[in-house]
This record gives sequence, structure tokens and C-alpha cells, in this order.
Amino acid sequence: MTTPTEISLGEVLITQRAQELLAIVGQSATELLDRHHSGDWGDVCTDDVRSNDQARESHGLLVSGYDFPPDIWIVVLTAEGHQTTSVLTWEDYPRHNTKLISAAP
Repeated sequence: MTTPTEISLGEVLITQRAQELLAIVGQSATELLDRHHSGDWGDVCTDDVRSNDQARESHGLLVSGYDFPPDIWIVVLTAEGHQTTSVLTWEDYPRHNTKLISAAP
């Protein structure tokens, strides 16, 4: 059995709305980042799982999605090259480059 390639999250960014919704559902961004980092892609389709598993090796785009009741979807996105990782809501996703704030500890 082979060990998956360790991924770098790079600079971690989060939208304000994602922070707010994570607080509502009692989750932290760190918990989702840990899941994403370990290869737990959450609630994504089989094609996305395959794509992520390949992108781990090639430093391509990694996308995880985590679904929380009632109807809250948080996306964790590691950009190609693995220089940045963003935590955002599904609604933020199409425009994620304009609404991110640093999530430095």
C-alpha cells in the first residue's frame, strides 16, 4: 500500500461568510482544513475524488466540499501549484478571488 503524497496548503484564506457559517454549525476552519489536507474530500462526487487524487501528485487543483444541515455547503479549494488554500461558501465559490481574508492563526 502506498502513502498518498503530502500536500501543501500554502497560504490559507477564508471568506467572512464561511467563518460565520462554520460558527453556526459548530465547526472550525482548522477541522475542515485537516480533513482536506489528509485527503478526506468530504461530500464531492466520484469524479472529483478521482481528480483530487491525481492532483495530489501533480500539484493540480484540489476541491473538497462539506455539507452541513441546514443547507450549508463549505468548499475548501487548494489552487494549482498548492500556493494557496481557500475556505469559502458555495455562494462565494464563483467569485472567491475577491472576498478572501487571511486565516493566519
